[in-house]
Amino acid sequence: LKIWCCAPPSPLKFSPVGESVERVTSFKLLGIVVSNDLKWGPHVEYMLAKVQPRIHYLRVARRAALPTEVLLQIYKSFIRPVLEYGSPAWGGLPRCLSDEVERIQKLCLRICGLPHGHLATLESRRREASLRELTRILQDPSHPCNAFIPPRENNLPYNLRRNNKHQFELPLSRTDRHKNSFIVRAAKEL
Repeated sequence: LKIWCCAPPSPLKFSPVGESVERVTSFKLLGIVVSNDLKWGPHVEYMLAKVQPRIHYLRVARRAALPTEVLLQIYKSFIRPVLEYGSPAWGGLPRCLSDEVERIQKLCLRICGLPHGHLATLESRRREASLRELTRILQDPSHPCNAFIPPRENNLPYNLRRNNKHQFELPLSRTDRHKNSFIVRAAKEL
């Protein structure tokens, strides 16, 4: 996988031990699809395809006249974990992809016979998962991600900026992709 932001360069031939290495546009790493342009569209497509058969089983359970509590438990046990797996890594989705994921929860709640506001949104659950993960990282001083979190340097006994409530000196985000990355996104929420 070669990551680039603009037009791809001409392919380089790389062959360790005489074997040719295939160049791919995306690959699955620990259940998360990573693309060479660092967009999350392929991962969301993979997630939604993985969830479709499970939604069918939820519909079958509904036709079997199971109680609403059981249907909700089926959703929470078999469908929602797929929609939330690895969410601190990919949680900064653009609105269009986030709406696609939320649409699945609304569909499942409609199948269960519940209003769509019955459960917390998946976006708020992704935000909570990111905060939990950042808190866990900060509590472990030997965690490798601590190298990417610059501490706030405050030599003054008072805060000159009233609105600046972040604990960290956040780097300037020039792109939405950087602004929605895990550390920047979670540090703003902390």
